[in-house]
Amino acid sequence: MLAYNSATVTNPPTTLDGLVSWIEAHPGKFAYCNPADGGSGAYFVENVLDSKMPASAVQTLAFNDDTALESDWKPGMSLLHQLNADVYGNGTYPTGNTQVLSLLGSGAVQMATVWSDQGTQALQDGQLPSTVKLVDISPAFPGSPVYLGVPKYTPPHQVTLVDAFLNFVLSVPQQAKIVKKVAGFPAIAVTLMTPTVKSEFTPLGEAESLPYSANIGSDMNKAWQEEVP
Repeated sequence: MLAYNSATVTNPPTTLDGLVSWIEAHPGKFAYCNPADGGSGAYFVENVLDSKMPASAVQTLAFNDDTALESDWKPGMSLLHQLNADVYGNGTYPTGNTQVLSLLGSGAVQMATVWSDQGTQALQDGQLPSTVKLVDISPAFPGSPVYLGVPKYTPPHQVTLVDAFLNFVLSVPQQAKIVKKVAGFPAIAVTLMTPTVKSEFTPLGEAESLPYSANIGSDMNKAWQEEVP
């Protein structure tokens, strides 16, 4: 998610191009963590790379370790390198998402990429001021899902029991507990949730972008270290 301080940012960007323009117009006021230290930084990097690549290549890298397509990262890496002078500390990249939240909370930066769950929890706990808002942009940042499913080897006579458990977990009351206890994103449509959850998560949107496969993501982190800072 994109986090911003609404007290100082009255017109937050809604697109990646708009975010890049905002970063360039407000030197030192945006932060993202080292991609090797936290997904929120990695997914900002990935979003920038994807914006300069053919859609077919982006789709391929989500499901296949096609290293030949990594050459398509060059324009995006070049843009990220150009942004060095405009991000926090003239190219200082916090270690992990927690440090990014600290910078937001202290007012050292006015905008940053954060995890939806950590950002939501930080707002609930008062680690972030209430003026900080979480939104999604277009195209949406990729994310890391948590899976709950039924193994193919589940004995047929147990499938009914497992289905009952999954239906229980996906019910509105249980999804509301997941939101409350771990600030997790609902696994069902936000429109089905309670009014409180709707008000909190509707601004985050439900659009999705596919993350790279694990091996490709590792290569991306290495390439960023070599080409960006």
